[in-house]
Amino acid sequence: MRAQLFVLLVVVSSVQALTPYHGKLIHSGWGAIVDHGLTGDTYAVNENTIQIIGFSYDGNPPGGVFLLGTDKKYSAVTGAATRDPTATIIANPDGNFQALGRYDNENITLRLPPGQVLTDYTYISVWCRNFTVYFGGFDIPEGFVSPKPQNIGPLTHRAHAVYSGDVTIIDDKTISILNLRYDGQGPDAFFYVGVTDSVTTQVAPYGKIPDENGDSGVISGYAGKNITITLPDNLSFTQLKWFSLYCILFTQNFGEVFIPENLNVPPALDVAAASTTAGVTTTTMAAPVMNCEPLSNKLQISWAVEDNSIAFELAGTIDRETDYMAFGLSGSDSTFQMRNADVVVGYWKSGETAKAVDYYITSYAQCAPNGGACPDTSVSNGGANDITNIEGQFSEGVLRIKYKRSLTTGML
Repeated sequence: MRAQLFVLLVVVSSVQALTPYHGKLIHSGWGAIVDHGLTGDTYAVNENTIQIIGFSYDGNPPGGVFLLGTDKKYSAVTGAATRDPTATIIANPDGNFQALGRYDNENITLRLPPGQVLTDYTYISVWCRNFTVYFGGFDIPEGFVSPKPQNIGPLTHRAHAVYSGDVTIIDDKTISILNLRYDGQGPDAFFYVGVTDSVTTQVAPYGKIPDENGDSGVISGYAGKNITITLPDNLSFTQLKWFSLYCILFTQNFGEVFIPENLNVPPALDVAAASTTAGVTTTTMAAPVMNCEPLSNKLQISWAVEDNSIAFELAGTIDRETDYMAFGLSGSDSTFQMRNADVVVGYWKSGETAKAVDYYITSYAQCAPNGGACPDTSVSNGGANDITNIEGQFSEGVLRIKYKRSLTTGML
């Protein structure tokens, strides 16, 4: 009995609660000398977004703003009676440039100006523009590398014709697998994750995870499909050692890819949004469980109905400088037809962000006053752009654009 109890205790102690992942730590606290109750740990979400966990500031006197230096060290400006002329004021968590109010142990998200990345700056501070004093700050470490999606290579080929292209960890809860192939003959096969050094049966919460549709059943075959899988809330790729296709009944690994230690990827966007508090806005769209269908070997569409709208994600292997993606409703009820089609065109605007534009195609011609392939807002169409909640990212040659539109539009 004593030996059995000891084994049980070992198993239970090995399953630890998930520590929230906020990104890569830039600095803990606000330096050796702080005023007005400044607290918080600052993390990089990606190269142009930071979040501060547990941010406190008394908001008095008014005039406090986030000031980021571009040339000097923070130690060189502390105590100065004037503003560092090389520094930049960035928008507050509400996306405007008003003075900071009172914060009490809150989680906030800050976005850098368009076209700017974290390594363009040398320090982060809270500065009072009314009295030209610094309330606290710190240097951004030299050589700092911001989180970004990480290509971890293809799945190994071990059994049942498992094969894949690039496997990319998009964020700490999302993995993308290109060109996945599997014969579907495993009787008890699942997507499977673990924390052991080798691929073997795991103890919950590790082990099998839902597929790309959120289904927890035995997986079927894949014939060159691009898929995206999201981990359950209690797991993060930062705590895992491998991802595999695994047969639980016969304890057989069909193919795996190992996850690097000290994984430096963004935190999941919906998690980052959920961690903020009242008064903080975000453009992040929490990911619903989506249906998925490959349209070609380079393009995939996913979708989910949400109340009176439908959410889409277009994913394509493209040249972001020259190519675009498009998806929409055919101009015919019985066949594929571009003429009179209602489509969304997605592309990456260089130096900025993902774009999604509502188009209506009346003819096979460039947009003109009398028609053609025109945005809905053009003179010839006279409609409205029904696309909302646009977000996107480009990584490892794959452009992903998410957007929403109403289930009923003027073009339907």
